[in-house]
Amino acid sequence: MYIVTGASGGIGRMLAKELSKTELFIGTYFTHKIESDSDRLKYYPLDLTDEKSVERFILDIKPYLSKIILINLAGISIDGLTINYDIKDWDRTMAVNLRAIFLMSKAVLPYMFEEKWGRIINISSCVAFLGVPGTIAYAASKSALFGFTRTLAKECARHGVTVNNLQLGYFNVGLTKSIPGDVRNKIEGSIPLKRFGDVKDIIQAIYYIRDSDYLTGTEIQINGGLP
Repeated sequence: MYIVTGASGGIGRMLAKELSKTELFIGTYFTHKIESDSDRLKYYPLDLTDEKSVERFILDIKPYLSKIILINLAGISIDGLTINYDIKDWDRTMAVNLRAIFLMSKAVLPYMFEEKWGRIINISSCVAFLGVPGTIAYAASKSALFGFTRTLAKECARHGVTVNNLQLGYFNVGLTKSIPGDVRNKIEGSIPLKRFGDVKDIIQAIYYIRDSDYLTGTEIQINGGLP
């Protein structure tokens, strides 16, 4: 079964459409309510940054918890140059992009350990390495996932649980929808493959991680050739 945070976003919706074809897909949303028309597709409202809310959510879905694949997809980007950046925006970004991943991972680990099987897939970004001006909080939070992933992978290895990181580039859905046209053209020009990615590339990586017992503590770059 898949548990995917941030399922109301563009990438989340497309993952739900594909991944729920063969397995149970449980997605979370915070502001945009989603209705389901399939028994294999369930959505729950959840404040990912609140420990008690996460604990209640896991208890609510406990009857479904088996062969868990947790995909920590939820993320926000609040842009602004560091000199003017509001500490509230910093804290909010860190809460959604980092604290939530810690809380969700911690919550599912007992069930994964019990089954001696599990997959945790964290979603990072090429922005963590590119150094894009105006993304100080977003870049910092996504960079932190590399240390988080490697450390958790070593803690979980003897329990049959793998932890990996997908470093995503720019895709045709999600946060990139808000990028102005001229900026979008400049970004596409900087990508060696000269185009934004397709969600099917992310899905293929998820399947690869799901089926691999020997891949853990590493990153898979899906970014069209960006650094």
